[in-house]
This record gives sequence, structure tokens and C-alpha cells, in this order.
Amino acid sequence: MIIEIVIENFALIQRACVNLQSGFTAISGETGSGKSLLLQAIQLALGGRADYSMIRDGADAGLVSVTLDLSRDPATVSRLAEIGVLPEESMLFLQRQITREGKSVCRVNGKQVPAMVLRHIGELTVQIHSQHEHQTLIAPDRPMEMLDLFIGEEARRLRTLVGGQYDQLLGLRRESERLQESARERERQMDLLRYQIEEIRGADLTVGELERVTGDLSRARHFARLEEGVAALEVNLHGADEDTGPLTSLHQAVRVARGLEQLDAGVVDIVGSLELALAGALDAQQAIADYRAELEQNPLSLAELEDRAESIRKLLRKYGESETLVIAFADSAQLELDQLENSEQTLAGLDDQIARADLCLHGLCRSLTELRMAAAPEFSRLVGEHLHHLAMVNATFDVHLEPKVPGASGADCVAIAFSANKGAAARDLGRVASGGELARVSLACQAVIGRSEGIPTQIFDEIDTGLSGRAASATGKKLLELSCSGQVLAVSHLAQVVCHAQHHLRIEKNSDTTQTAATVAAISGEDRVTEVARLLSGEEVGEVARRNAEAMLDVG
Repeated sequence: MIIEIVIENFALIQRACVNLQSGFTAISGETGSGKSLLLQAIQLALGGRADYSMIRDGADAGLVSVTLDLSRDPATVSRLAEIGVLPEESMLFLQRQITREGKSVCRVNGKQVPAMVLRHIGELTVQIHSQHEHQTLIAPDRPMEMLDLFIGEEARRLRTLVGGQYDQLLGLRRESERLQESARERERQMDLLRYQIEEIRGADLTVGELERVTGDLSRARHFARLEEGVAALEVNLHGADEDTGPLTSLHQAVRVARGLEQLDAGVVDIVGSLELALAGALDAQQAIADYRAELEQNPLSLAELEDRAESIRKLLRKYGESETLVIAFADSAQLELDQLENSEQTLAGLDDQIARADLCLHGLCRSLTELRMAAAPEFSRLVGEHLHHLAMVNATFDVHLEPKVPGASGADCVAIAFSANKGAAARDLGRVASGGELARVSLACQAVIGRSEGIPTQIFDEIDTGLSGRAASATGKKLLELSCSGQVLAVSHLAQVVCHAQHHLRIEKNSDTTQTAATVAAISGEDRVTEVARLLSGEEVGEVARRNAEAMLDVG
């Protein structure tokens, strides 16, 4: 439960330190005094949205600190441990600071944390019910949410499974629809891929081929000149006859030099040079012979070589800058074509997956429906009992289920049938209940749900709006009853509610010539009598109002 709230520079509050106790605490004040500021400050400390306009005029930052004592709530401590929050000796010190620069700093036990951590702590420790919350009872999904909250962990577990299975099924259906809708486009793409693959594969392209063909093409274009040049090289190398050519002369020179080497070792270098020249000449002779053979053996004509070179260049322009890239393009196109051709099999496989996922979803929904159907009568009975305690002795409240197409929350529509009067048929809650009746139905539901959730602190913000007299007094009694199993704070403007509180906080707004400030103070004794009398009569508190207030507090 909350044992202390410290507020600094928040809206009208310059500084307030509020100590809270277990049981039922009422919060009252004049209209416009800022009764809801305390609740807004608590929401901020519990990770609520930071409204930087709430920083008090003239201040650079606003600060809210909340101290929680969880010594009586071991279950809550265990749930906090699951999200990595460990109280210090069963205490949690939460702090939230907001600055005019738009910064928000959150701390738990002095350690800075993300705002999400504060929100998780808030969800497990404090539940705030706004003054208009009863209007959510007529929202389509609210009855289901309340029933599932009443059921507890098993309903949460099944809803998580149902939601996950439903998302998976939707994903499979979207993929199937995508494949079906793109069938025509897929055929066009497959035709294009087949053409591209055939064009590349049919060309029988090899790496480096353009360079080779370009060389062949150059030789073919200059064949006559090349053949004439080769003949001239052979004549120059061999001479007009084999006895007068350079090769014959080199052979003779080598023989003479070797003979001289036997007479004088100083000729050895000359021998080496002549032998090297002879070897080079012989290599040149072989190279010329090989070149002539290659020149004479080229199987392609000039036209054929030109066609081949242009075909290769066309492929390079369309599919890549090199033969390697063109071949890689064909491989990639083949892979894509294989995938597209297998899409029919993929679609058939998806149909099987969809059928299995749908069957699984129906099974999970059936389990959730059975769980809800088993719990609905007990939930209805308990809420009905609370309504009787709230001065609605003839009220009937019935939660019933109707089937719907399976979705993320199951295959049920949960509806509330209600009647406030004896003999009147129960009908849809939103159609037949007045505002005051909705407020009491909301409180009755929260009385049941709050106990099921095990949240230590329940805060009610003017949920008694629209009530008066006996109904208001019954609401006060119900809040007191709720406080037996946990801390209850209630902002109220009704004396009939406030008088049942065990503790009382009054919020006042005071102004001087320069500023306005709100203060929060615990009141008791005569101060509390005066406050209850003010709630009964308005600003002018007379003796009759004071006697009525004393009587109400005695009874409360």
C-alpha cells in the first residue's frame, strides 16, 4: 500500500507531504480546489504520461515521490520479482521528476529506470478508477475484460495463447492472399525469367570469351597482311635458301666460336652470346610456325566472329559488365524461377498450415469459452450481492456469453443483462441503466475484480457522481468494505460517502496577491465535522449542518 506521497512544484501544489494509512481514506475539498491533483501526481509517479504543463509556475521542475509498503503483500512482491523489481525490506521508493526542458527522470529505490518499469510497478500495486470509468461498462469489450480479470491467471494465459495463435493465422492468410493475388504477375515474371535464362544459357557464354573473340576478329580482319608478314618473317629468318639465312649463319658462327674456345678460354663469353642468339632465333622460328598454324586453322569466318562479338556485347549490356556477371545473373534468375514455379506447392503447403492453425485456434478458443462459461455465474452472483449492498436490492445482474468468429480475444461476445427494478426483464446494461446505476454497477464489479487481482491499493476518483441519499451512503459503506482487503482512497464530494471513511484528507486552495497554492492536510475531530457539514450545506456551515455531520460520522 501507499504510505507516503511527497509532491513538489506540481500544478497548484508547491510542496505537500501526505502520509497514508491502510483502510479507507476519503479525499474532499471545495470545487476547483484540485482534489484530483493528488491522484494525478500518483499516476505520474507510477509511470503515467508526463504532462510538462503541470509544472508549477515559476519552477524549473516538478517532483513526485511515492513510498510503497508491501510487507502485507507477499504475492505482489513475488510478481514484482518476476519483472526484476526487488523491494528493500518490503519497501519501494518511487520517484518521478519532470523538467521544463521536457526531460523525465524515473527512479526506483534511488536507481534510475525507464518509465516502463514504473508503469509495471503501478499495474501490480495501484489501480485507479476514474469518475467516468463506469461509462466503459457499455464498451463492447469491457464485460469480457472484467470476466477475464475475475478468472485471473488462467484466463490471461489462455488469452495470450489465443492472441498469438490468431496473429499467426492472420499472417498465414495474408501470405496466401498475396500469393493468390499475384498469380498473374507471377506468370509474367516466370515468362520473363525463362526468356532471360534461355538467352544467356543458349549463348553458351564462357568467362573471357569476348577478349578471345575480339582477338580472333582482329586477326580475321587483317588475315592477308598477317599472312604476308609471317611469310616475310620466315624469309628473313631462313634467307632466300637455307644455306644463306640468319639461322644458318648463327649455326656456323657458334661452331667457329666453340673451336676458338678450345684455343683460348677468353672466347667463352662470345660463345655464350652466340648460343643465346641462336636459341632466341630458334624460339622465334617455332613461334612463327605456331602462329602460322593458328592463323590457318581459325574455323570461324570474319562474319561469324563479328556476329559472336556483337552477341556477347549485347548480353553484357543487358545483364552485366562481364561474362562472370552475366552467368551469375542467369543463375540468380534460375533460382527465382524455381521459387516461382514452386509457388503452387508453397500455396498448397500454406493451405495446410492455415487449416492446422485454424484448428489450433478453435481449440484454444473452446478452452477459453469453457473457462468463461464456468466463471460467469459466480461473477454474476458476486456482483449481484454487492449491488444489493449498494441499495439496489431488486437489481439483477447477469453475464452471459454469445458465440462469435474466433479472434484475438477468443470466440465469445460477453454481454451484461441488467435490471434495477423488481419484475422488470433484464436487458442490455447500456440501454437500461442510468448514470447513477452505472456508477454503482461499476463499483460492484470493481469490488469483485479488485479482490481477484490482489492489487494492494484501489483509488476511486468521484465514482459517486450522480448519486445521493441512500445510494451514496451505500457506496460509502461498500468502499469501507473494500478497504478490509486492501487500501482504498476515494475522492468524493458527498458527505454520505466521506462519513464512512476511517481517514480523511482535505485539499484547500488559498490565494494571496501574487499566487495561488493548494495544500493537502489530514483532518479529524472538529475539523472533520466542519468538512462534512460543508459538504452537506455548502460554504455556509450552520449548526443544523454540524449536528447532521456529527450524527453521520457517529453512524459511519
